[in-house]
Amino acid sequence: MILALPTCVGQVPLDEDETTGTDPVSAAPLAARAAPGSWFDLEPDLGICADGMPHEGCPCEGGLSFRCTEPGAGGDCLVGEQQCVEGAWSSCLDLRPSGGGPWRVVNPVRTCGCDPDCREANDVPVQADLSQSNSNGISYDGNRGGIVINSNETNAQYAWIANSDNTVSKLDLSTGVEVSRYVVGLANVDNSASRTAVDGYGNAYVACRAFGAQGSVTKMAGDRSFCIDRNANGRIDTSSNNVAMARGTDECVIWTVRVGGNNGVPRAITIAAGDNNRPEGYPWVGLYNENRFYRLDPTTGAASAPAWGGGRNYIDVGGSPYGATIDRAGNLWFPNGCCGGTWIRSFNVGTGALGARQWDPWSSGSYGIAVDGTAPLGRVIMGGWSAGSIKRFDPNTGGWQRWVLQVNCYRDRWGRWVCSQPGGRGVAVDSAGNIWSSSHLNWSNGWVHRINPGNGVITTWQLPDQIPVGVGLDFDNRVWTISQSGSRANRLNLATGAIDRFTTGPSPYTYSDFTGSQRAWFTSPEGFYWRDYDTTTACGNGLPGDFGALSWDADTFGTTSITFEGRTADTQQNLAGAPVVILATQPSDYGPVDVGTAFANAGRAQRRWLRVTAHLRAGSNESPLLRSMTMRWLCDNP
Repeated sequence: MILALPTCVGQVPLDEDETTGTDPVSAAPLAARAAPGSWFDLEPDLGICADGMPHEGCPCEGGLSFRCTEPGAGGDCLVGEQQCVEGAWSSCLDLRPSGGGPWRVVNPVRTCGCDPDCREANDVPVQADLSQSNSNGISYDGNRGGIVINSNETNAQYAWIANSDNTVSKLDLSTGVEVSRYVVGLANVDNSASRTAVDGYGNAYVACRAFGAQGSVTKMAGDRSFCIDRNANGRIDTSSNNVAMARGTDECVIWTVRVGGNNGVPRAITIAAGDNNRPEGYPWVGLYNENRFYRLDPTTGAASAPAWGGGRNYIDVGGSPYGATIDRAGNLWFPNGCCGGTWIRSFNVGTGALGARQWDPWSSGSYGIAVDGTAPLGRVIMGGWSAGSIKRFDPNTGGWQRWVLQVNCYRDRWGRWVCSQPGGRGVAVDSAGNIWSSSHLNWSNGWVHRINPGNGVITTWQLPDQIPVGVGLDFDNRVWTISQSGSRANRLNLATGAIDRFTTGPSPYTYSDFTGSQRAWFTSPEGFYWRDYDTTTACGNGLPGDFGALSWDADTFGTTSITFEGRTADTQQNLAGAPVVILATQPSDYGPVDVGTAFANAGRAQRRWLRVTAHLRAGSNESPLLRSMTMRWLCDNP
């Protein structure tokens, strides 16, 4: 990473905190270069335009202006203005009225060839700079010289497993160690936590069914950078092992909210793609007894009305959601009930369009649900609990397909194969398109199955632990199952065939996308890179300052985009909970942009800490490319 804090630069955003002074009698460089209010044409070396700064003659969008400086006689730092005129940046303009007048002079007067109150940080990230604390879903492409989307680098490096004692276990997928345990749901309620989901930032959500009581959703931080120092003691107080802290004291439990009414029973949760306001994605929560889905704001947890909702923060779906998944086109699919359900249905989270019921030709019920990466619409996979099978519906053709699961096979006395059919439960799809399912025949065994949809071959592994209700993939395509009876997670290593066993909380019951891999691969391929800046460090000697210009060097292709977002807070720990301010989106916006103005327009005061996030969104099998970001400050030097 290149991080430079030069002592002076030539162009900085206009600052209103300047005083006026008298122009020296001698000729000023600005006046010599251009008549008042005029500008010079320049044929630039377009290579210098790549940094996004307002070099004279480089392309720009109308209406923009930035402060610029020139040295004057007697050591004055003369401040003019660069303007975007006819699509190109002007030279540094002397904006005095004809016949002379006051110069704007930086106070106090300094000897400079440019403004010594300006500092900049030039950030050129490479792979070594990327970590769970500053990125998600991206990697460095050395051939292209920048960061790109790579779903296999998604920092959802944990399994989020709901336990029967109102807790969630957070297991490190690389080691299997339980690194945290969180108390979830509402106080004095048998919350019956179940489905978990992971957003684009790697934060997790759990739906608590609370039969006969008030259902809820709890959000937990995937990385400590998202935790909130509520007691302002300068550190994050959180569980770091398999012992949960007391309810309300863990600062990595971000919020818990009630969803729906009493006995609504949240039995489905999935995370849609995000937008400029909430790039990490919106949780959608399905209430079994209310026959509806609610959209939640990931920042606050409040039920949030979509643009098409007519002010309503929910959609009625005419059935009882029992799990949910979303394809890349934004269609949220859910089964109606579980074990005796006969149809599935979808609605589009972007438009609210409710699809027709799709009837299961085998009436075999549905347990887990997932989608694959088929274009334009992902195919929907379900576990056939009551018929020992895995089913797939193709919305592109309207066709159904089924694979029958078989275990304990033997030849009878006539030489015929006889097999038992275990009930299919959780389902998932790996990055190669293979379908995975967990199953069990009774309450004392368990298997995991891989189905190759191309040739129909089913490969089965018997598990050491019992009642594997859920199955998931990590980002190394290792297969995880959650065994309710054994209170363990099993991990299948396909390279060796070994099955590792890891302890969870008591009687875990999770069979949704508990690692976040399904969303990263099939719902919303995207990536994030964020950089935190301490203004007093940027300005040096602990001095304060104002946010200046943000510029960047990036390429977007087709329908790809990069959105730059800002957050500001008094402490670094509180950045994650600060409101998002949209700074710019490429390809529609050009740099530089005035960050201070963007915060002012959003009604947000500037604080000491600034987080700038680049949100990369994929198109059809394409990724945008980000090479660098440059941030500037106007510092309050004594």
